[in-house]
Amino acid sequence: MPDFPEELRYLWRAYLRMRNRTAPGFAGVNPIGWAEIDAFVRNSRLSLAPWEIEVIEALDDVFMTAKA
Repeated sequence: MPDFPEELRYLWRAYLRMRNRTAPGFAGVNPIGWAEIDAFVRNSRLSLAPWEIEVIEALDDVFMTAKA
């Protein structure tokens, strides 16, 4: 397994913070939605570029696939 890229650690932390605060639905785990991303960016004052949001979405897609 390759070393974790330290330059991207901030995105991993942002993802985990959002994931840990996403409420489950009746069928189980819900994906992180636009509202959660928007609220996170506004409340954390972490400015995310479009590519960074895409990385967070890709991470969540992997998580949701693993949970399915």
